[in-house]
Order: sequence, then C-alpha cells, then structure tokens
Amino acid sequence: MNEPIGLDLLITGGTVLTMDPDNRLIEGGAVAVHKNTIVAVGPAAELRAAYVPEKVLDGTDKAILPGLVDTYGHGVTGERIYTHELWARIRREGYAIRYQDEL
Repeated sequence: MNEPIGLDLLITGGTVLTMDPDNRLIEGGAVAVHKNTIVAVGPAAELRAAYVPEKVLDGTDKAILPGLVDTYGHGVTGERIYTHELWARIRREGYAIRYQDEL
C-alpha cells in the first residue's frame, strides 16, 4: 500500500460536479488541492486514504465545482462592481466559500 501524500487542502463531503467529459456527479465527494492546483477529484473516502492534508474543509450539503471560474456578470451604469465586494456579499449570504479565506 502506498503512503499518503502531503496536501494543502482537502474539501470533503459535498456533491462534486466534475464537468469532465462524462459529467460525473460524486455524492460524498472530495477535491484535493496542492499549491493552488487541483490534484485529485473523487470519492471522499478514497482521497482521505490517499492524502494527508494540512487543512480540511467540510463541504457537507454544498456543491463543489472544482476549477469553475464564473466570469458572468452584469454591468451597472453609474456604478462599479468590484470582485472583492461581490465575493464578500456572496460569502456573507452563505452562497459559497472560497478556500483561500479559510486557510
């Protein structure tokens, strides 16, 4: 059996929407991140056995969308929309978490 590999972050317990060619949906899934790179996606039990993370985030009852960069937005005339303000509102209202804020 292989020794577990060190890792920065493991997000576990959520429903992972892979967006891979097979459009896999992994209930109780996990995403492994090391040095700001997604290194693995799969069932949480498999990733827990394969990696030793410095930080674990509980994604229970959340959707985990690895690698999704949502660039969609509406311009507002006369106002500027700043990304950090938008993310602050999203986090405050409980829609999402960014792992960088939890490290």
